[in-house]
Parts: sequence; structure tokens; C-alpha cells
Amino acid sequence: MMEDGTVVIEENVFFQNAFLELGANFIDKKHIIVEDNLAQMILNHILKAEGLNDLLQVEFYPGGASNIKKYTILTYSKTRVPNRYILFDGDQKKDEIPDFTRIPEVDKTYEYLKDVFKKVVDIDVDKIDWGVDANRQAGRKNTQQGRELILSYLEFYKTHVGFLPQIIPEDIIYNEERLKVLLGEDDFPDVSQEKNAKAKLKKISDITGQSIDAIEYQLVYWFVKQKNSDYIDILTKLKDILER
Repeated sequence: MMEDGTVVIEENVFFQNAFLELGANFIDKKHIIVEDNLAQMILNHILKAEGLNDLLQVEFYPGGASNIKKYTILTYSKTRVPNRYILFDGDQKKDEIPDFTRIPEVDKTYEYLKDVFKKVVDIDVDKIDWGVDANRQAGRKNTQQGRELILSYLEFYKTHVGFLPQIIPEDIIYNEERLKVLLGEDDFPDVSQEKNAKAKLKKISDITGQSIDAIEYQLVYWFVKQKNSDYIDILTKLKDILER
């Protein structure tokens, strides 16, 4: 409501914003875990630009995607934590998880689920400590319990794991035209032979003496300002998480 008593109706506002406007603490804040600090910076800048930074918290977990898959997702799938989500870099996107409701129970064997797990998560089931009741000395495994844990993991993965639109975060923000404006076109190094945006930024940093952090910050700022298709893709994913 405005000072003159006029009521203003805003569209596309999440219900959580209403609590914040009223000065109330919204305790059901959702958390998004990412595998590197640049991804965290990108998401935080988008959230701030869209006025959503009080509703979602982005956390960077060191150790890379493998650690998140082996430990974090395993724990969340076992405890059924409802408000934790993961956004991996695009290079982690593998096969889609099948609709298990369409698969007969008799076909959802331990071996079948192991194969699906490898194709989707890109890690062997045996590389994860599932905490299954077993007698290792006797070589016995509780395959039924293992089967249930794999299913639970994959169901969590299907509903709580997403992927950024490019292979690595540097590919999302890299903009050579903008860099030439910022650093000067005459002394801009030739990076055409570098394999990806991360390698290009490292070479630019090494030659110009500008820190990678400073360069990335400027590129993230410009990326958010441009609101291109990758921006819309990420924003859509963030809104989808909020609406759950």
C-alpha cells in the first residue's frame, strides 16, 4: 500500500515475499548447493537482481561434484531433507532417470538399478558407502536394502538435482567483446587456441595482470545486466525450486 492509501498489486511475487514484507522471518528457506564458487557468484547475482536473495541461500561445497554425489546427496536422500537442492555444472548431466512407476517391480533388480545409477550419476554404486547391513567378512550383502537405498537416492536426484546451462560456469559468463572494452582491445591477448572459457580467462589474467576474481566479477555483472537465454534458463530453475 502506498502512503496515499493506494493498493498496488504486484504480479509474479512468491508468497514468501509477503512474510518478508510484513517483517516476519521465513524459516523454510531453501538451500541450493553448487560445486564451485563462480557458480555461487552467478546464482547470488541473479537472485539479487530479481529480489529473491532473501528466499534462497546458495552454498558452495568444496570437493567438487564427486564429493557432493558420494556424501551430500546420499545423506539427503536417506534423511529425506525437503529443502536442499543441488545445481551441478552442465558437464555433470548424463542420462535421464527413468520413470520407475512404469517399470514392473520384478524388473527393478539390484543389478538393473546399479546400471541406471552409473548412467545417471556417473559413479559406480560400489564407490559409495551406503551403510547397508552386511557381513563383509563372509562376503554377504543385503541387496534388498541396497536396492531400496539406490531407489531412494535416484528419486531424490530426480526431484532435487538440476544442471546449469553450460559445461562450466565460465562458459556462461564469458564475453570477449565485453572483456576488450574492460581491458583494452589493443593489448588483448590471443586466446583462440585455448580449449574453453576457463583456460581463456586464466591466460587473460596471466598476461594482463588482472586477477581472475576481478575479471569474473565484471563478467558476472555484465551477464546479469544482459539477461540472455542462459540467464533465463537459470532464473527459471530458481523459480521452479521456490514454487515447490
